[in-house]
Amino acid sequence: MGSLLPAGALGQTTLTAMFLDIGPVPPDADVARLTEALTPLVQARIPFGLSFDPGVLPPEGPLTDFLRRLFGEYPGLAEPLIVIDGLVESKPYFQMRRAGTARQMAQAVLGPDLWPVTLVSASAADQEPGMVDVDAARLAGFRAGLVASDAEGAAAPDYSGDRVSCLVGSITPDLTMADPLEGFEDWLEDGPAVRLSLPWSELAAVPTDTLRERIGTMAARITGAIEDLLVFANLPRDVILWAAPGNRRRLSLALIAPPAGAPAALADAFAATATALEGEGLPFGRFAGDDAGVAGWAVRQADAALPGPDALARDGIRGMIDLGAPGAGNLLDQDGAILFRDVVILPAENAVAERIERLSPMRDVLLVAPPEAYATWAGQQAIVAALKTATEEGGAVVAAPADHLAALMPQDPVYARFLASRTALAAPVLAPAAPADDRTQLIADARRAWSYVTETTEPATGLCPSTRLFGPDYSMSYRVLTMWDLASLIFATIAAREIHLIDEPEFLSRATALVAALPVAMINGHPLPPAEIATNRLATLSADFNACDTGRLMSALSALGRHPALTAQVADRVGRWDLAAMIRNGELESVTAGRRAPPSLSQCTPYTARALGAWGLAASTRYPDLDADSWADRDMALFYHIARIGPLGAEPLLMEAVEFGADGPGDRLARLLWEAQRQTHAETGQIVCASEGPMDRAPWFSYQGLDLNNPDRPWTVVAIDRDPVYASTTFQNEARMISSKAAYLWLATRPESLSQAMVDLVRRKAALPVGGFASGIYSRSGKPTEGYTDINTNGVILQAIAYILRGRKPA
Repeated sequence: MGSLLPAGALGQTTLTAMFLDIGPVPPDADVARLTEALTPLVQARIPFGLSFDPGVLPPEGPLTDFLRRLFGEYPGLAEPLIVIDGLVESKPYFQMRRAGTARQMAQAVLGPDLWPVTLVSASAADQEPGMVDVDAARLAGFRAGLVASDAEGAAAPDYSGDRVSCLVGSITPDLTMADPLEGFEDWLEDGPAVRLSLPWSELAAVPTDTLRERIGTMAARITGAIEDLLVFANLPRDVILWAAPGNRRRLSLALIAPPAGAPAALADAFAATATALEGEGLPFGRFAGDDAGVAGWAVRQADAALPGPDALARDGIRGMIDLGAPGAGNLLDQDGAILFRDVVILPAENAVAERIERLSPMRDVLLVAPPEAYATWAGQQAIVAALKTATEEGGAVVAAPADHLAALMPQDPVYARFLASRTALAAPVLAPAAPADDRTQLIADARRAWSYVTETTEPATGLCPSTRLFGPDYSMSYRVLTMWDLASLIFATIAAREIHLIDEPEFLSRATALVAALPVAMINGHPLPPAEIATNRLATLSADFNACDTGRLMSALSALGRHPALTAQVADRVGRWDLAAMIRNGELESVTAGRRAPPSLSQCTPYTARALGAWGLAASTRYPDLDADSWADRDMALFYHIARIGPLGAEPLLMEAVEFGADGPGDRLARLLWEAQRQTHAETGQIVCASEGPMDRAPWFSYQGLDLNNPDRPWTVVAIDRDPVYASTTFQNEARMISSKAAYLWLATRPESLSQAMVDLVRRKAALPVGGFASGIYSRSGKPTEGYTDINTNGVILQAIAYILRGRKPA
C-alpha cells in the first residue's frame, strides 16, 4: 500500500509525502513488545524505518536476530536506519570517521547483503534552518538522513550539494491518546512532507495490551489518507528521490589488467572490453598491480597483505582501494587515510549480471572486473549491458574511478591540506639535516639588528619608537610603543647581552630603565599595563588593556627577571598590576573603550596562556579537546580550530617555541605551516615566509599567513583596515611579503636549506645601511620596505639568533 512518486513528481501533485520511522531501539529492547508495535504496520503494508545504533548492538542475540529477519523478509517495507550520534555538528573529516565506523558496525550486525543507506542523527544545538550538511557521510555509503529538530513540526527537505539528502524535523504521534494521529489531516497541510517519528521511549511507556491497538489505529488513519489521495507513504530512503533529483546513485568500473606473461588472448579480451565500453560511452578505469591509475590512490590486490600505516602516510595520498576486503564499506582509518572497500569484484562471465542485479539499487559501488570476468565475449557483453541498464533504467551515474572517488569525497580544504602534509605530520620527530650555522655571520646580523636600538633609543626614557623610516638625509619615528613592542625591546636587550654585543653595565643600565618604564594605569577599576605609551615621556596614551600584547610582555619580563640583579625589580613592577582580576573563566580579558570583554579567538591565546603560566597565573589555551585516540584525529581537531581564526602565520607560533619550547599543538601547527611553505617553494620556486608586520604603505600593517579555508588562494593578507580594496586580488598580490623576522625564526626552529635560503634573501635585500633590517620583502616586486623598519623585526631577529647560538633551546 502507498506509492512512491518518481523524482520531480512532487511539484505535479497535491499529495503529501509521508515518512515513518521508529526508534532508536535500545540493545535490551523487548522483542515481543517490538513485534506488537510493528505487526499492524506490516499487515497494513505501510513502509517504515527502524533505527538502531550498531555500535551498542551485540553481534548475536534476540534483537539482532529479529532485525536480520525483519529487514531480510520485508526489504521493501522495513528499512534499517543507522544512528550516528554527533554527526550534524561534526566537521567533514569527523563525519567521515563516524560514518565509516558506523558502516563497519552495521555490516557486522546485518551481514553483507543488507546495505543501509539512511542515517539518523540529532541536529546541533545552534543549527540554522536550511543548513544541515552531512554530505561527508556519503563516503561511507549513506545517501539519506533523518535529522531531529528541537522544534516539532512537519518535516522539510534540507539539501546541500548532491551527496546526502536530509529530512529535518518530525512529529511524534501521542500513543497515550486513543487516536495517536489526532490532527493528522492538519499536519498534512503544513508542508509537502510529514515525518512521523515514534521514539522507543514512547513505545515502551504504553502497556503491551494497548500498544498494538494504538499502532493499529495509526495504521488505519494512514491507510485512509492514502486511499483518499491525501498522502503517499515512503521508506525513509526514498527522500533521495523525493527531495533531490541530483542525488543519484554512482557506479564505477575498473578493469584489472592481465598480469605479466598472461596469454595473448587475455590481453585481446582486455582490449576488446575497453573498446566495447568506449563504444557505448561508458567511462571506466584500469588497475595494474598496485597502481589505481588515479592520482593519490593505491590499490591492494585481493591476494596482497594489508600495508602498514607508513605506506599510506605520504603527501597527497588520499588512501587505498582495498580489493582484499570488498563489500566491507569505506572508512577513514585512524591515520587519516581512506580505505575504499565499497567494491564488488565481478565473477566469471555467467554470473556477472546476477551479481550486479543483487546489489541494492540505492548503493554506490565500484565494480572491479578481473580477467576472468571479461575473458570471454559473453562476459564482456554482460559487463557492458549491466552498466547500460543501470544508467538507462536505474538513473545511475557511471564514472571513471577518479571521478567516482571524487564525487563521494567532501570538498574539505582543511582535510586536503592535512593530506598534503601527512609525511611531516606523521613523522615522530622532525630532525632535518641542518646546514652548519655561520656564527660569524649570525653575530654580524645580530649587530645590525641591535643598531636599531642604538640608533633610536630615547635618552630620557631608554625606550625606542615602534617604527622608523630612515631616509638618505632624514628619519621619522613613531614614538609609541604597545606592550608587544615593549616586550620585543626587552628581548632584544637580553639577546644583545647574551651575544656579547653589550657588556654587563650597559645591559643593567638599559634593563633598569626598561623596568622603570613599565606603565601602570587604572583601567576598568584595576591597575594594569595600558595598551600604548609614549616613548619620549613615559606617558600613557590609551585607556585600553590588550590581553594579547600583555601576554608577550609577561613572557619578556619572565626572561628578564631571571637575572639575579633584576629579579626583585621586575617582581615589584609586575606586582603593581592586578592581572588576576582580568582572568575570567580561564581567559585573560581585554578592555576596549572602557568595556571589558573576553578576547576574540586568536592564535595569540595559547602563547598568552603559557606566558601567564610562567607567573603562576592559570589561563586556557582555548585549544579544542585533543584527547582523541589517534594523532590524525587530534591534528584535524586542531586544524579546524585554527581555520576558524584566520591565516596561520609564524608569529606568535614560533616565538612560543623559542621562548618556552615547542609543545604538542604548537609543534603540529608549525609543521603544517612549514610544509605548506616548503611545498609552495618546491612547486613554484617562490619563497613564502608569512607573518604579521608593518608595511611602508597603506594600510601600514597586515597579518599574513596560510588560509586553511581557501585552497585557491592559500597565502592571504588581512589588513587591519577593512576597506574592501585590501581584499582585492591586486592588493593581495602586491602586499604579500617575506617577513624578515619570520625568516630568522624559521632558521631557529627549522634549520633546513629552505630556512637558510630565507635568511640569505633577507640578508641580501632587507639589510639596511642604518637601523637594522627592513620589515620585509614584497614577494612580487622583490623590493624591501624601503628604509622602513621596526622594533619587532629587529628584536625578534636578535631573539632568534640568541636561541640559535645557545644550541636551539629556550633560555
